[in-house]
Amino acid sequence: MTDEKIENEISEFAKKLQENENEPLLSREKNQQIPRNLSTLQKLSFGLGHVINDILGVLWFSYALIFLQIVARIPPTISALLMFLGQFTDAAATPFIGILIDKFGSKKRWNAAGVILIASSFPFIFHNWNDALWYMPFYYILPIIIFQIGWATVQISHLSMIPDMTIFLQERAELTSLRYIIFVCSNITIYIVAYFILQESKMGALIEPRDGWKFEVVAIIAVSIGVICSIFFQSALKVPPTQKKSKSAFNTAIQTWRKLYEICSSSKLYLVAFIHTTSRLFHSLNLTYIPFLINETNMKNSGILAGAPFFNFTAALLSSVIVNLLSKKYVNNKIMFTAGTTFALLSCVCVYLDPSNSDDAGYIYSASVFCGIGSAMTVITSLCIAANYIGKDTEYGAFIYGLITFSDKILTGLIIFSIESLKSSNIISSEHYYKFVLTFVNATLTMLGYIFLLLLPSSVCYST
Repeated sequence: MTDEKIENEISEFAKKLQENENEPLLSREKNQQIPRNLSTLQKLSFGLGHVINDILGVLWFSYALIFLQIVARIPPTISALLMFLGQFTDAAATPFIGILIDKFGSKKRWNAAGVILIASSFPFIFHNWNDALWYMPFYYILPIIIFQIGWATVQISHLSMIPDMTIFLQERAELTSLRYIIFVCSNITIYIVAYFILQESKMGALIEPRDGWKFEVVAIIAVSIGVICSIFFQSALKVPPTQKKSKSAFNTAIQTWRKLYEICSSSKLYLVAFIHTTSRLFHSLNLTYIPFLINETNMKNSGILAGAPFFNFTAALLSSVIVNLLSKKYVNNKIMFTAGTTFALLSCVCVYLDPSNSDDAGYIYSASVFCGIGSAMTVITSLCIAANYIGKDTEYGAFIYGLITFSDKILTGLIIFSIESLKSSNIISSEHYYKFVLTFVNATLTMLGYIFLLLLPSSVCYST
């Protein structure tokens, strides 16, 4: 009986090992009490590595379109086409950059290369050439392309460091939350700067062509902050090398392409990508069109152009801190995403209820607060789900992140171009056009994201 009992125990133990082998690596941590090994300095320095993207990305979405239309006096359709060019460049470059980062060189070096491209191009996007001729848009094409390639390089190299830095889901969730917290802090900082610079506009017009220098000053300050943070990131962060498999299993071209095909054939990948895409689209469209909504409602205080995003990111900061605290305990990502979806829909309701032709900014500020909370919860959760999906495939992390972020970049450009084209062609004519965009388009995106989440297997959504 004793021998039989021992055999049974061995059999059960072997069965558990087999189950764990088939289980995503990140899901195993719930039954393990292994000490964390990332210091506070490592986590902080990691978070600073994406500041230049965070701070310039929000300027791109918040002010680029309104700058091109009102300051540079480029027609709305052409301005939207320039935005689409940027998003398309970013999207097209992302998967290829992901492959290059996985195969060649240090991810920190790739990050540094991206910072150089960004810093050398972004200020020219907000430079007013004071020329209303037909060829004016061509001045902006080259800096936009260089900026977007640099942006994609920094984003993918930084995201793909998360699986390399730790195998534990809790630490990956902490890094993702910290990344978003620093993202919010960065943008609050630049919106404070923008508030004091842009509020000098005269009554009767929020933004005029002669205000071009203000946008350029904000852009230069933002680039300077990003470069300083990147220098600290490069100096302080120690990234462990990616764990490569044996040459016979990894380094041959046939096996590499077979693995890439396997990744691209996974239906889970596309569900994760769609969830991330809808979350980012909701966030990006709010950043882009809140200024147009303010302009549409004829508010006289131009400080609201920076005040509304400031409320947005302050709320996002508080909610991201809460998400970070909850990540230290068992929290199902579906529950977190559901809460974020609720706040996102509340922001759509506030925009819809906002009275037109009024200086009362209460509804816009309320919408900004709910949008900040909803965006923080859904974006952080979508990135946690992405890290959980990657699991053990850290050597393909940059490529997977590239595929996941591809759709949100290309769709953001297409949707903005479509919105501006419909506006210019008068196919949809309404004095409350942007109000309806922020209400119905965002509500649709939010619900689609939630539907994709419900279709995703729980094993991928699991969080500690």
